[in-house]
Amino acid sequence: MLYATIGQWRVFLFMALAGAGAGCWYGLILRAGRLMVPGPWLHALLDLFSALGIWIILTWALLAANYGQPRAYALAAAALGFAAQRLTLAPLVSWILRLLGRVSGWVVVAISRPVWVKNIFR
Repeated sequence: MLYATIGQWRVFLFMALAGAGAGCWYGLILRAGRLMVPGPWLHALLDLFSALGIWIILTWALLAANYGQPRAYALAAAALGFAAQRLTLAPLVSWILRLLGRVSGWVVVAISRPVWVKNIFR
């Protein structure tokens, strides 16, 4: 019994980080879908890429952390990491990206206002 419990905290932490990585992958695919406004076929393809990427991340993490043994606490840690990333980090990153988009828009407008720029790009 001692052998099975000796490194559980490392496995839990590694799987939680893998779950957060899966959440980042899901957020990336979600943002790509919002930018492209996909039709039904592209939407299905994005769903496939999302599921395939999450499966690859979690399978790799299980193999690396727990020698491929799917323990309940490892899968729960991955689910907690995914939920924590989607509930805390994803809104923060989304807010930062929106802010950067607005600031870059203001910079482009400020640069394009002078008369010499308008004369060059006429």
